[in-house]
Formats: sequence, C-alpha cells, structure tokens
Amino acid sequence: MREKIGRTTPHITDAAAVVELITANAEPRVSSVLAESWDLSDTDVYASIQHYVTALIDAINHDQFTPLEDYLSGMDSLWRAELFAISPLIKSMFIVQDVTVQVLCERDGADHPVLYDLTSAYTRMAIEFLSERSVTMVMGRLEQEVDRHREGEARLMSLQKVSSALVSDLDLDRTLQLIADEARSLIGADGVLIRMLTDEGNLQFIAGTGKEDLFMRSTLLPTDSSLSGVAVEARQPQRVDDIRYDPRVNRHYLNVSDSRSLLIVPLVSRDRPIGVITGTSTTVEAFTEQDASILSLFADQAASAIENARLFQQAHQQIDELGALHRVSQLVSSSLDLEQVFQTLYEEVARLMPADSFLVALARPDGLHDFEFIVDDSKRFPPRRGLPLSPILRGPLENGEMFIQRDVTRHPEYPQANRFGNREKQARSVLAAPLMRGQQVIGIVSAQSYAEHDYRDPDARMLRTIASQAAIAIEHARLYREAQNVAVAEERARLAREIHDTLAQGLVGIILCLERLDLSVPNEDDIHRPWIERALELSRSSLDEARRSVRDLRAAPLEGRTLLEAVTNLVAEVRDDNDFTVTTTLPPTLPPLSARVETALFRVVQEAISNATKHAACRELTVELTVDHGALQIRVSDNGNGFNTAQSIGEQGHYGLTTMRERVMQIGGEIDIQSIPGGGTSVLVELPVTVAIHRESGVNDDAGAESDD
Repeated sequence: MREKIGRTTPHITDAAAVVELITANAEPRVSSVLAESWDLSDTDVYASIQHYVTALIDAINHDQFTPLEDYLSGMDSLWRAELFAISPLIKSMFIVQDVTVQVLCERDGADHPVLYDLTSAYTRMAIEFLSERSVTMVMGRLEQEVDRHREGEARLMSLQKVSSALVSDLDLDRTLQLIADEARSLIGADGVLIRMLTDEGNLQFIAGTGKEDLFMRSTLLPTDSSLSGVAVEARQPQRVDDIRYDPRVNRHYLNVSDSRSLLIVPLVSRDRPIGVITGTSTTVEAFTEQDASILSLFADQAASAIENARLFQQAHQQIDELGALHRVSQLVSSSLDLEQVFQTLYEEVARLMPADSFLVALARPDGLHDFEFIVDDSKRFPPRRGLPLSPILRGPLENGEMFIQRDVTRHPEYPQANRFGNREKQARSVLAAPLMRGQQVIGIVSAQSYAEHDYRDPDARMLRTIASQAAIAIEHARLYREAQNVAVAEERARLAREIHDTLAQGLVGIILCLERLDLSVPNEDDIHRPWIERALELSRSSLDEARRSVRDLRAAPLEGRTLLEAVTNLVAEVRDDNDFTVTTTLPPTLPPLSARVETALFRVVQEAISNATKHAACRELTVELTVDHGALQIRVSDNGNGFNTAQSIGEQGHYGLTTMRERVMQIGGEIDIQSIPGGGTSVLVELPVTVAIHRESGVNDDAGAESDD
C-alpha cells in the first residue's frame, strides 16, 4: 500500500480545533451506526472518533498513511475480544470523511477539491487496510478454532479408546499400557507413569511410556510425604510449572531428573482412590489448566477400566487358586512319593506367583533343616542337608508365622542368609510359609523373586493355604517312606536271620564234619585228601560269603548318606581290606536322585568292586562318577585277570553280572561290561539325569545278598 498520495494541498492549520469540531459533528451519526453492533458508551465513541480524526488530519498534513496505519493496527485487541464488527466501522469512516470535508469547507468559506480527493483517498486506504487486517485476523481466529477442534477431536478419540478398552479388553497389562500411551498423547507429555496404591498405602509404579525417569519408576512413594500422595488425598489434580521452585517436590527427584513440569491426576473408582497418572515434561509450564481438566476426565474413564480389569484378573486368579488347591488336595490322597509332592508343590506355586527360586526344607529333631527341594532359575539343585535356617527366616517360621520380605537385601541380617542354587543371581523378594502338623512346624516352603517388591499380601495368604495342604501330603509321603524303609529293613533282617540260621549254620556243620574227616585221613592218602581239602576250602569260602551277605543285609550303606558318601565309605573299606591301589574320581555334588535309583547304583558299584576284589587279582582299581551332557555315568575298572563275558554272563552259578544288568535296566539305564582275559574289566553304567531324578518304577532295592560271580 502506498504511504503518500503525492498531491500538493494547503496545510490544515489549527488541527486540534478542527479535530474537536469534526468529532462533535460526526459523533451523533457514528453512534447511531455503531449502536447496531457495538455496545459502547457515548464517551468511548467520542474518544474513538477523536483518535481516528487526529490520525486522518496527520496523514493529510504529512502526506503519509503511517498515522492511520498505527491507529488501525491498535484495533487488533478488539478482534481478540471478539468485539469487532467491520460493516459499522466502514460506514462510520465514510461519515467521518464527509464531515471532515464539510467542516473544512465551511471554515474556509470555499471548496477544496484537492482536500476532498486526499480525504477520500486516505479514507479508502484506511478501509482497504482495515479490510485486509480483518481478513487476516479472521483467518487466524478460524485457524485457531480449527486447531482447537482438532485437539478436541484427538482428545475425544483418546477418551473413546479408553471407553472401548473399558468394555472390550479386560487384560490388565494391555489396559494399563493403553491408558499410559493415550494419556501421553492427550496432554503432549514427554513421559507418563501410572502408580497404584498398595495394601500398605504406598504408590507403586506399574506402567509407563515415553521418557520415564528411573527414579520415578523404582521409588515406592508414600502417600503422606509426596506430591502424588497429595493428589490422592485431595482427589484433585496437582500441577507444577517448574519443579525447581515448588517446595512440594521431592528434593532428591529434583537432583536426578531433567523434568521441569509435572501434572498429577488421581485415579478414583467408586469414590475410592486407587492410584495416580503422572505426566512429565522437560519444558517449563508445559501443562495448562485445560490439560488438567481433560486428563481428569480421562482418568475417570481410566480408573473404571483399570478397576474392571483388576476385578477380572482377581476372578481368574481366584479360579487359578481354587484349581491349585484342588490339585494339591488331590495330591494329598493320591501320591505317596515325596519327590512328586515337592515337584507338584513347586509347579502350583509357580502358576500363581513369581518363583524364580523355590525351596522346601524339612525340620530335623536336632533343630537343623534338610533342604530337600531346591530350584533356582528353573534348574534343580542337589539337596542340602543338616543346615540351620537363615536368620531372616528363623524367627517368624519357627513360631508358625508367615514371612514376606519385599527387598531382602535391606534386611539387617541379610549377610548371614543362606545362599543356594545359582550364585550369579540374587533373590530380592522373599515369601515363606511354615509347613504345619497341628501346632508343630515340620518345615518351610519359600518362593523367591529376583525383583524387589514382587509379592503382595494375597500371595502370602495363598502360599500359606497351599502350604497347609502340602504339609499333609509331605507328612504322608514321609510316613510312607519311613514305613517302606522299616519294611525293607525288616525283610533284610529276616533274610539275614534265614541265611545265618540255615545256610551259615549248615555250612558250619559241613565244615566241622569235613575237619573231623580230615583228621581221620592219613596225610599220605593221595586219593582222598585232595578232595577233602578242596571241600573244606569251598565250604569255608561259602561260609565267608554267607557271613558277608548277613553283614551287608543288616547294614544300610545309604541310611543317612548320599550316594557319593556311601561310595566314598565303600572305597575306604576296600582300601583297608586289600593291598592294591584304589583310585576315585568323584564330583563335588550329583543331581538329585530318587532313593530307588541311588540304592540300585550303589549296589551295582558294590557288586563290581566285590567281583574285582575276589576274582580279578588286580593291582589297581578305579571308580569314576561323572555327569556330562545330561547323563550320569559310573565306571568301575580294574587291571586284573579279566574273563570271557560271553561265557560268564547268564552262566548258572554266576549271577552277579546278570543282577547288575537287571538293576540298571529297572531304573531306565544302560550297562556295558567289557573284559578281556588277562586285560582287565570295565563296568560302565549310564543313566539320563532326568530319569535319575523322576524314576518311580520299582526296584528290588536290597532284597537278598549280592551273588558270587
């Protein structure tokens, strides 16, 4: 737009008086026009006309549009106040034009064509500028309205998504994540966190999205000393424009976070606070009151969705718990195998709660405990027996109380705690329940998690209920095992008595008769004496064998011992009774083995050593136990005489090798016997570890004495 008209005109003198005269003459007509759309007082109308006329006279006198432009630009505030009506203004500007020309002509008593042209030109320029300015302002307002509509539409879509989640998805984790994502989009936050109230009244992080501070994720917030707690207690949004200057903000959070703005809105369901939604931003004053209002509306929908999902989850959990109790109850009446009881107990607990580590310990009369079942990181570990309870567990459990530790590393007696299983990982949350027989504590069962704060009070109550059922099954299995052991011991004792009273006594009688006969046969009798001496030798050897069988039957090599301990003790006895070298290669521990498997393997080792001792005339004996590639291997080898395996195995009167094969086959293993006449003998037994742990097929554990080979 041009600023100068470029025509010569007489200068309007006494401008102030002219302005007042024009204003006074134009005011009635202008007020009448403006009254159609404007609600202005006469004083405001008079002042506006005065300012406009002053700008018009200045433009004419200086031949430039700037004074009018400055005046009209100052009217933008009327647009923002939504008071702008352009048609009455244009009419008013034409009225002022006519009055200006009329007043000037009357004052001078002459026409001023040039002045008329200038006044008309500047009036048209003012109207043109005002029109362009109004169009720009209208377009800006419309764009703002469109943006507000778009933002409102986006927020309505977020609310619609949460409403859809409320009726269509009852998975708690998915619902929480959807709420976090949509809340972040709704208020334009850098990050959003959802915290829920715990049973203890603290606020615990359960879901989040975007830029999340580790401090806010990991910290358990108390409701009585946190800004989130203020939002819960007041049930009102809490907005922080700059955390550096708000005394309500935790100072430690200020030191570790780069966030600047916070918006915290309570989650309220059925008039009961259940948690908070927290929005964070690295920008100062990032959230407005409108954000707080829309997030509060969003939170109302979200709280209902969360509560419904939680109720659905609790219902399913109760169904799972009832199913677990049913299965454990069935176990009480259906299984008398202690290993199966332990395994079922672990599986049912792992269904219902975190169980990165799991153990069952049974109390002993001496006050110590046998840790019979140990699982860590989904792997079984050998039992650990004769150990004291951890100081952390001892007090509560010995009194029959539940124990729940949400971060065991903060317990004052943590350094003295027992460590089992995988030592590279550490349990943080510990949950334990006593195994009760009436009022007596017979052991403990414990579930443990690598994460802190991973157990809740309902988990503790559930574990105690399962433990009360499991205690009955464990006690029944223990009594059954004891009864089996008593029955086996009684049968062994009966067989020992039978051998002692019949076979052994008969052999003694035969020996006495042969000795009497030996005295009556002259030494020079080369025909009968060799037979008598041979008969005496065989009879005495058979008597020694019978006595050994009686001794073995009465003794219980595995009673109170592991397989490794029993083999070690057997090797020590062989070293003491023989003058050859015995070499052993034994691992520090073995996988957990059932009692039947341990007994069968020990008897095989015992038979192999016995054969080498009696028949091999060896100078060196080697016993090796190894676990490799999921298989347990036992090898007994000597450098003695050896024999022809094809002829000896199954040969009448040589039952030792056949018995070893039968024992190994009955426990699901394989045996390989290699021997060369003059080249020694090797007995190799191989058994898969999984079979060794879970094998339940019957083995005639110690029925009868070991046979001579």
